[in-house]
Parts: sequence; structure tokens; C-alpha cells
Amino acid sequence: MRKTFFAGSMGLLAALFLASCAGDGEKYEYTSGNFPREEKVQSPLQNAKMYARTDAFSIWIPEKPSKVQEAAAKELESYLTRLYPSFIVFNGKKAEKGVTFFVGRTKGEAEKLFPAAPDMREFGVFPASDGTAAILIDGVDDPGISPWVPRGRTGTLLGVYYFLGKYAGAEFFAPGKHGEKLTQNTPITLKKPDVPVPSYPARSIALYSRSRKEFQSGDYYRFFKKMLCSLPDYAVPDFYYMGPDWKKLGKKDPELLGIMNGKRYYGRDYDLPCLTNPKVLRLMAEGACREISKRKNCRNIRIFRDTSARICECENCSKYKDISNYYYTFVNNLAKEIHKVHPHVYVMTQEKNNYFYHVPDGLEKVEDRLVIEISDGFPSSRNFSSALPLLRQWRKAGALVLFRQYNRVRFQWHDYPIINPMNIASHYKFMQGKALGTRWSDGGDTSLFQSVPMQYMQAKFLFDASADAEEVLKKFCTLAYPGAEEEVMRYFRIMEDNHHAYPQWGNPLLGALQFDNLLEPAELLEKALKKVKDPFWLSPVLADLKRVQLLAEKERRRMADYNRIKRAFDVQYGPGKLFLAPSFGEELVVDGKLSEPSWKKVPSFSLMPVEALKTPFQYTLAYLSCSPGALFFAFKAFEEHPEKIAKDLENVWGNDSMEIMIAPPRKNFPYLQVLFTPQGVKKVIYYSDKGKSRELDLKTVAGRGHIDLKGKYWSGELVIPKTLLRTIVKDDETRFAVFRSRNMTDDSLERQYSGLFPGKGNTHVQKFYRPLLIAW
Repeated sequence: MRKTFFAGSMGLLAALFLASCAGDGEKYEYTSGNFPREEKVQSPLQNAKMYARTDAFSIWIPEKPSKVQEAAAKELESYLTRLYPSFIVFNGKKAEKGVTFFVGRTKGEAEKLFPAAPDMREFGVFPASDGTAAILIDGVDDPGISPWVPRGRTGTLLGVYYFLGKYAGAEFFAPGKHGEKLTQNTPITLKKPDVPVPSYPARSIALYSRSRKEFQSGDYYRFFKKMLCSLPDYAVPDFYYMGPDWKKLGKKDPELLGIMNGKRYYGRDYDLPCLTNPKVLRLMAEGACREISKRKNCRNIRIFRDTSARICECENCSKYKDISNYYYTFVNNLAKEIHKVHPHVYVMTQEKNNYFYHVPDGLEKVEDRLVIEISDGFPSSRNFSSALPLLRQWRKAGALVLFRQYNRVRFQWHDYPIINPMNIASHYKFMQGKALGTRWSDGGDTSLFQSVPMQYMQAKFLFDASADAEEVLKKFCTLAYPGAEEEVMRYFRIMEDNHHAYPQWGNPLLGALQFDNLLEPAELLEKALKKVKDPFWLSPVLADLKRVQLLAEKERRRMADYNRIKRAFDVQYGPGKLFLAPSFGEELVVDGKLSEPSWKKVPSFSLMPVEALKTPFQYTLAYLSCSPGALFFAFKAFEEHPEKIAKDLENVWGNDSMEIMIAPPRKNFPYLQVLFTPQGVKKVIYYSDKGKSRELDLKTVAGRGHIDLKGKYWSGELVIPKTLLRTIVKDDETRFAVFRSRNMTDDSLERQYSGLFPGKGNTHVQKFYRPLLIAW
């Protein structure tokens, strides 16, 4: 290995020759581009070395290279060896003695040959200023970082891939060896420094394929870098921090907990402590600092999780007029406390739809290194303008703003393909300059073969939002499906049009991916498959589409069966149906077993499935009756596996349950909601004329449940006093609804929802409630 130094005007190649003969008395400064400060070292004879050499090129790196520099040099050598087996044409001339590549910048005499770029954001490619056949690839790298992790700046490595892709005939479009195209002996033309400014500094694509393991994890990480993706420290949290065990601490000090419906509480419905309690801020800050100290090189902490929030009802918390002021004031104060101990750490939060979203009133400047992720509607929307005021507001307050994206509704879209290349391009074109980028990407839940075109588009437009979307997509098709570009481009157009023609919050097999919508796309892919020479990237796309098409056909049959059931219910319980609660005729002993003979005289009605099902429907029979002082409700909920009904759950909404809603006949408020499980009444919620809710004491009503293992059902009886109903209605006419949620804790059993009308909508949508006449 030869050692070298730079000798200014004598010419670079002469300097390289003299370096082999020079003594140790000459001293120069050397500074690698990845160090956070300049470090003066001794002679480059001791601090620079040749990494590789062929007839076509040589590669030089620091004597003590970083991991990123070594990886960059290794990748450069690997590709140059294949791209240029014998010589390189550089700037129109054959480089007789090869092209010299430098990985990392030096100071001193070298600056005359490779002038520094003071505005370099991430990386740059520099030709020698004296016309010598030499190229410097320089980048900004975070200290001590591994080259193959997604978080952190690895500009030197990205610079190598940028050079290979733009100047040396390498084209990267997918993970693995099948995801690149190499054109040998491409002339290199580089006459002035090339220092690109990416459209977004935070750029990401999927790093895995959850549903199928087509490639090794290393293939994904390399693809991430080849597509010039980069996630600075501020864009990725090391961990989410919810605080200490508030429930446990609240038993000793209840004032730590927030008040909900008049009670100190911490649980699923409300998992924030009392944010104005000084002890809460102190405990959160101390705990966060401990967790940061435990982790090596921790750079980013995410506060709380993606959760809806409420304002604690204590006197101090109630002074806040909305949740945004309440929530973000606390987060900002917490960031200040953390920075007293760890000033280098970023503190990340997010907006949450209409719960919390705006900068606290009167706060002109948020804490330094406060990061917020904000949703702008992508990818379900194609109009992102409504998010602009919010993005502008947080940027003005000094926050680091990123995009928050829900790329798919997972419990509905599962691993089905989402094809939206043009929406990806238009999104990042429109939003350039409004945020720093995103850490989110679709693809981890689906087949890589379907998602890689979308990842390609996302990476390309995050780096250069000015690109032509049609041309970029055509380029991908040329690389992945040569010979069948026309068919695949039309496939993309049809799939994307269908994707945006239906709501995202719904079963895609009955919407965008319904059977009929997939007929033409499948035909196009079959034609395309006959045209391509190598089916590696196309054949799995067709196979995956056929898989989804088969599921859509099953869904179509299920819908046909469901519609038959629904028509039968519509005849019996149509919108005009008037329900009657007749007199019971005897005293009701509430045991949950429907043991009184009078129940046999009361007409029953069945609940209907509100959506198509995959497994046999679990029927429910319900009964309504009354006495002079109360309304009675009873039911039998049939269940093939009654032994799997949860005996008790803290999360009452997760159990098999019934909900009974009572509302006035001609207005929406006030109304009553009662939640009933096999263990009896679990919640009684009263909604006042102003729409505010409060939980009533469970003893306000009477009810018991019962599980009959032999009969394969669970049953219940509920008594709602007339005095409570009179706060809602003044006469005998009212409206009601009944819902069953079969939320079994056993994941092998299908969740089923049933009620008096179709559509698994919100149980509080009263336009579907049925009229009820109580025969008091």
C-alpha cells in the first residue's frame, strides 16, 4: 500500500509518485469530513493509504478510516471493478494511468485541487481543479456511526452511490443483485463540483417486508443507502417514553392521576397523568433522563405514544381551554427539563387529528430540539393544502417538523398491494419546503415485489421533488420490466385510479380491490409477462395480484350471502319498524338467566350482522318489556365457544358485550348508553344536552349476566328505572338501538358485530336508531 500527500501545483499524479519517495520530515494537515471538528494530524504519509488499485483506477482513504469511509471505499471498489474492467474515459480522454479516487477530504495543499464546498449539506463529488484525472467523494458522516443503520448521516457512502448512479453507469432500483443494472465503460464526465441539495433531509423507505422474506435484511439496508435515503438523529426516536408506572404510583399518591368523570383514573380510556401536577413533570423528567443515560449514544426520545388525550378535570388542568394548550405546554416544559441534563437529545412529539395539534397559545418559541410529526392527509388524500397552516405555525415556533403518515389501515388492508406512484410524487412535490421529510414508508406489510415501485418513487421524490413523475416511473419500468413498460404503466394507472375511488377506511376487497376491479390489471400483467425476458420482478407481482383476486372473489360470495341475510332482516326490521316494550306482568328477579315465565310471552327480535362475515354468524335474541316503574331489556347471545368468553377484563370493550342506547324521539340529546358484558353492567354513560358525557354509578341501573356452557350462549337482564328514563323522554315514545360486539380474546375467533341496522358505524350515530313505544 502506498502512502501519499498532496503537492499543490506540481499536479496530482506527480504528487502521488513523489509520495512514494518522500521522507518523514514534511508535515501536512489532514481532516476527514466525518469529524465534528477539525483534528490536525501529522504527515499524510502516516495518515493516508491506498485502498485499492487496478489498471483503470486507484482508491485512497485515510490511514485510520471510519467504518463509513471503509464501507464507502469497499462499495466503490466493488462497482468500479465491474463497471471498468480495463480503462476509464474521463472528461473525453482515456485516463492512461487510471482515475484516482479519494474518499474523504484533506486540508492544506489538497484544497487547491478540491476546493471545499461550504454549503455542502450531505455529500459532494469533486473533480481536481487542475484537470488531473482525479475525483474526490466527500460526505458528512456522524461520528462513530455504522454505515448500514438507517439512522444517522452517512454522506460519504451516499456520495459513492450518487456518483455511481449519475456518472458511472450504475442504476439502482430494488434490493439485491436483481435490483441493479450496470453498464460497463460508461464515460465519466465531471468538470465541476457536484454538490446536490436534497429536497428533504429526512428520507426513508421500508427496510423489510413483513409478510414475505424474499431478501436478506442486508439487501434492504443497502437499498436504503443506494436510494440515497438518510434519517438524521432528529427523525428517529430511540424509544417511546410514557413515564413511570402511573397506575402503581397512583395507589400511593392519587393526585398524580388525571381525573375523568369525577374520578382519579389511569387506564385504556385515559392514559395521561395530571399534567399540571409538579410531581408529574419531575417524575417524567427524572425517568426520561435515566432511560437516556442507560442507552449508548441516545439521541432522540419520543414522549407518550400515538394516543388521544383528555384534559384532567382538576382545578388547575381545567383552566386550559383546549387539549393542544394542555398537552404541548407540558411536552415543551418536559423538553426543557430533559435538556438541563441532556442538552443534545431531541424530544419528539406529534399532532393527533383534532385532539391536539396547534402550538400553545402565546408560545412564540418552542424548546430547542423539539420535533413534531404532523399528518397532511397523505396517502389517502390527494389534496394536502389543508395542512399548510399547521405546518407553517410549528415551523414559525422553531420546531423541527416532519410528516406523519398512516400508509395503510393495517387491520383492513392487511398485506394487500397499495399502488399510488403518482400520488407519492405529487405529495412530495407539493410539500417541498413545508417539512423536513419523513421516517414513514409503506412496504413493510406487503410483498416487496408490489411495493418496491412505490418505494422507488418515494426515495426519488424525497431526494429531488422537481423530477418528472411520469419519466421516473417509466425509468423504473424500463429497469424492472424491460419490454413490457406499456402494460405495466397502464397497470399502475388503473390500480391507482381504483385506489383513490374508494374510501381507505373500509374493506378494500369490497372497494378498490374488489374482484371486478382486478380483472383488467391481471390481464395486463399476463400480457406483460409474455414480453419480458427475465420475469424475476414481474412474475411475483402477478402471483400476488391473483392471490388478492382470489380473496376478493371469496369476499364477493360472502357479500352475496350477507345480502340475503340482510334482506330478510330488512323485511322484519326495516327503518319504519316500531318496536314495542309490552308490560311484563310479574316481578322481575334479575339473575341474568331469563328464568321468569313472562319472558316466554314477550316477542323476541334478532340482531343482524352489520357486515359480511368469514365464519358462521353468532345470533343474538333480544327482548323488551316494562313494568310501571322500569324498562326491561334481556337477551341471549349465542356463542359456539362459550368457554372462551373472558371471565373478566379490565378492558371491558375487548370482551363479548352488548350496548343499549336510549335517545329522545326527535332530538339527539340527552341520551343514555349502557355497556353490558357476561359479568353484568360495566358502564352507564349519560350524555347531557350540551353533549358532555359523564359516567353514572353502576347501581343507577340493575343487571346481571350469565354464561350457559351447555346451551352455548350467554345471557343478561337489565332494568333501567323510569326515573332515569324521564330525564331523557317525557312520554312513552323514545328511540333505541342495540349492538353486540363479539370481541373474543381468542384471536382464532372472528370479531363479529351485530345490531338493528347494517354498517359497522359509530354506535352514537342516531339517525339509524329505531322508534320504541313503552307500554307503561
